Amino acid sequence: MEAPPPPPPPTRVRQQRAAGAEDMKAQLARKASAATGSGEQTAPPQRAARFDLARERSPCGCGLENQGATCYMNSLLQTLFYIPEFRRFVYQWGSKHVITKELQKLFARMQAGKWASTETRALTLSFGWTEADAFQQQDVQELLRVLFEALDFIYTSAVIEAADSPGAAAALPTTSPITALFSGILVDAKHCLVCNRVKTRIDPYSDISLVIDAASSVEEALAQFVAPETLQNENSVFCEACNRNTPTAKYFRLKTLPQILTIQLKRFQYDTVTWRRFKINKNVSYPLQLDMAPFLDDPSDMSVETRYELFSVLLHSGGAFGGHYQAFVKDVAARNQWARFNDSQVTPLVEAEWESGFGGAQKTTDNARPLAVTLIVC
Repeated sequence: MEAPPPPPPPTRVRQQRAAGAEDMKAQLARKASAATGSGEQTAPPQRAARFDLARERSPCGCGLENQGATCYMNSLLQTLFYIPEFRRFVYQWGSKHVITKELQKLFARMQAGKWASTETRALTLSFGWTEADAFQQQDVQELLRVLFEALDFIYTSAVIEAADSPGAAAALPTTSPITALFSGILVDAKHCLVCNRVKTRIDPYSDISLVIDAASSVEEALAQFVAPETLQNENSVFCEACNRNTPTAKYFRLKTLPQILTIQLKRFQYDTVTWRRFKINKNVSYPLQLDMAPFLDDPSDMSVETRYELFSVLLHSGGAFGGHYQAFVKDVAARNQWARFNDSQVTPLVEAEWESGFGGAQKTTDNARPLAVTLIVC
């Protein structure tokens, strides 16, 4: 009997897994790059947006129709819509690019319409997606990053085009105000344990991805994120002061915090022995209020506001190769109440439903400044 062929190497598996996300990224990048030149784009031919008029609109908000496997996008759009600063900027944005125009139209229907739900087909067409793309579920965190990259490109291209001279254009911002809401600065430090020399590198971040293998809460996972890791023996690091490889403590610290803090729990992992992807299904509690002071590079810096209030949780139910996304979102601008957004279905969130997100939010009585935490529970 002929032996079965060997499984593909892990690098190839990772490449295959990333192919869908790269296609999504390429499509959005091509659309965003069209912002150069006149900056004006027209949407492809399409039918009028379809609305669900048969059901009464929920007092909690407007649902979004699932095109096939777009629940991940619907959950993200609901979260972004209920960020007042994000929604305000989208409405005030004077761009004529098709992506921004369709995003404005969708938000307007969600806010002012009388229907129970509306569709997102015009927006995904502006992304360059086909109907086949709508049936391929992607990672919601990857979509957030790609969408922000596209919006950044549209914004900065229009600003540079309007500049009076190349010199003036060089001094203009490289990101949009939208991304600035979500961006902070991370310190990547290496501390030589022989001479105590510390070498640091400053990197921007738009989200924090937390390993949860040995953590039962978001706070515990954050503590592990900033905990030093000792690199020694074959993993030791070259120290310029010692002129040799030395035992080194490597750690991360947060230098600045964004107004909207996005945290991702890394539930999807890859087994290098079986060469298969798997999902970690375990309870990881998350607080309604979170103080990030213990995780700062300088915890004593009183000029940095560190207290956050949870306002959105994106949930994934299912396994490593498929499932369903929904969102728990708090309307901080109007009703100040939580709702469950499950594609076209929008219902008030009851306390017992927190457990469905492996969370069981911890209630506290602190009055936190209304900075927001978006928690993506994959």
